Amino acid sequence: TEGAGGGTVCSAALYYDQHEVVDETLNIKFLEASEALLKADLRIHAMTDVTNGGIRGDAKEISYTAGVKLTFQEESMRRLVNPRVLEMLDRLEIDYLGVSIDALLIIAPPEEVEAISSAIRAAGVEIEVIGRVEEGEGAYLDIDGQLRDFSPRFREAAYTPIKKAIGQEAARDVKEMKRRVDEAAREAVEKKRRFVERIRHG
Repeated sequence: TEGAGGGTVCSAALYYDQHEVVDETLNIKFLEASEALLKADLRIHAMTDVTNGGIRGDAKEISYTAGVKLTFQEESMRRLVNPRVLEMLDRLEIDYLGVSIDALLIIAPPEEVEAISSAIRAAGVEIEVIGRVEEGEGAYLDIDGQLRDFSPRFREAAYTPIKKAIGQEAARDVKEMKRRVDEAAREAVEKKRRFVERIRHG
C-alpha cells in the first residue's frame, strides 16, 4: 500500500529542516487499510508493516522464513511512496527501500489480488502489485528488467547526519558478529536458568 513514513521520516525531515514533509506523515492510511482487510472475507498468506529496516529487511526475512523466492518491481514500489517524502529522501540520498515508510506489505494468492485491492482502495488508500512469490530462495529487486540482490544493509538506511557519519555497512566480519550474538544469547539463557534454580532452592 502507499506509505509516507512515520517517526523515521519525521526525524529526517526535522534534522534537514524540511518541516513541510512532517505533515505528509500525519495520516492513518496504514490503519485504514488494515481495518478494510479485517472487514473483508479474504485469503491472505502473510501481511507485515514496512517499518524499521524498510522493505529490504522484510523481503529477506519473509523469503528465509517461508522458503520462497521473492521478486520486487522497483518502479511499482517507488510509485507508492508519498511524492514529497520520496523527493526529500532522493535529494538527501537516503535509500527509501531501507527505511520505514509505514506501508502494508501483503502476500496473497493471485486470485485474491483484485478483491484485496478493491477493499483497500474503497478505504481511500492506494495499492499496487509490487512483485511475485516463486519457488526458490532469496529476495531480488527488478530494476528495468535487471535482477539485483535485495539484501538488507548491515544497518537501516542512514537518515540523519549522525547515522550518515557512522554509515550503514558493517565495519567488521558479520558472520563473526552473528556468532558472538548467538553465543551471548546462549549464555543469557543459561544465566537465567541458574538464577531460577538458585531462587527456587533458596
